[in-house]
Amino acid sequence: MSIDLAVRIGNDRLADLSDFFVKSFPVGDKEIEFKETLVLTPMLTESCQFVTLQDEWLGIDVIAQTREELEEELYAELTMLWKQSQMPDEKLGKTFQEQKSNFLEAITER
Repeated sequence: MSIDLAVRIGNDRLADLSDFFVKSFPVGDKEIEFKETLVLTPMLTESCQFVTLQDEWLGIDVIAQTREELEEELYAELTMLWKQSQMPDEKLGKTFQEQKSNFLEAITER
């Protein structure tokens, strides 16, 4: 953890706010790859008790207390977005249809 990217949260925890880089992620027996590496910058919540990752364009919004938990939540969210992207548009609201389109534009399946 880089000293300049570590901040104290809560009473006794340090949070690593260095960027997350995601090139691919597994879904079942497939590997979903981003055409361009996804870069997400962690941010502290207002209360400074949690760390969050957000990407409005893709629909990513995760929150956790530790970097490890945040990473787990991120990969769970990416899996959920991939599964959602497989649904017919009629079953999705307008916002989710846009995020689905953005997500499908950003990935390839291997």
